[in-house]
Amino acid sequence: MTVLLADDSELLRVNVKKLLTMQDGNWKIRESHSLFTTLQELEMEVPDALILDLQLGDGTGFQILEFIQARELHIPTIVLTNYPTDHYRARCRSLGVAHFLDKSYEFDQIPDILQNWDKKN
Repeated sequence: MTVLLADDSELLRVNVKKLLTMQDGNWKIRESHSLFTTLQELEMEVPDALILDLQLGDGTGFQILEFIQARELHIPTIVLTNYPTDHYRARCRSLGVAHFLDKSYEFDQIPDILQNWDKKN
């Protein structure tokens, strides 16, 4: 399973990769750090899953979700954010997000979510 990890925090990307490598999943992790690099990655190869931050240095995760929806890519997506407001949650849901997680205390759910998606494929 190929996972695209899109977050402008290098520390978070390192921590997510550590969390995933400690699990039994067979994941190939690709990384991006901005709106621009994420769109480039999506143009090169559509991943099996996306882990997405909403606040990127040069744009927002919403722009990426709109790109995905406009192209009908159907990528299972986990939004991982420091802004877990009801408004953001509802907007993400309307853009097809499967899981909306608070970075501060739901971070550790990522491996289980990915394993469940991997089993379905």
